[in-house]
Amino acid sequence: MALFTNHTALAQPEGITWQQTIGAESTEWAGGIDKQPSGYVICGYSDSELGDFSETLPGYDMFITTIDINGNIDLIRTIGSSGYDEANDVVVRSQGGIAVIGLVGAHDEDITISDEGSTDCWLGILDDELNITQQHGFGGNLVDEGTALIETSDGGLLLTGFTTSTSNPFGTHLRSNDVFLVKLDNEMNLV
Repeated sequence: MALFTNHTALAQPEGITWQQTIGAESTEWAGGIDKQPSGYVICGYSDSELGDFSETLPGYDMFITTIDINGNIDLIRTIGSSGYDEANDVVVRSQGGIAVIGLVGAHDEDITISDEGSTDCWLGILDDELNITQQHGFGGNLVDEGTALIETSDGGLLLTGFTTSTSNPFGTHLRSNDVFLVKLDNEMNLV
């Protein structure tokens, strides 16, 4: 009887410079990515509590991670509450720091906004070490979620997302899901 083993060397597929996996024992999802001088910043959510996300609270929490130009992890920060939290988009700001948009399901732990809905749009401003320097909430009495943001030419931000709230700071509620737009100046004041 002969025993044969087959060892295959895994090479990068043509055109791929590097690959990186970030995660642990459960679910991770990436929502946004942006370029920064030293590499990239990525945001999303995780419900893992081991490995890369050992600082995560129970349940789904946002994560923000920076990686260098070779795909090596520099920093990972989880941000969360006792509810369901997710980060959907991220922008590296021209004056420094990072803006992250998503949704929060409770107003405790890392989340200090005081909106009233079952989920609220959350905007976080982080420094280059991924520490929260500002938090802003947008929403009404039901579901509000921030889905995307861009930096505007004045250094402010333009946010978008959707709302189902009927008591709504965004204006008249039209149907089950309405789109919202919010413009902030470079000091994060509502325009």
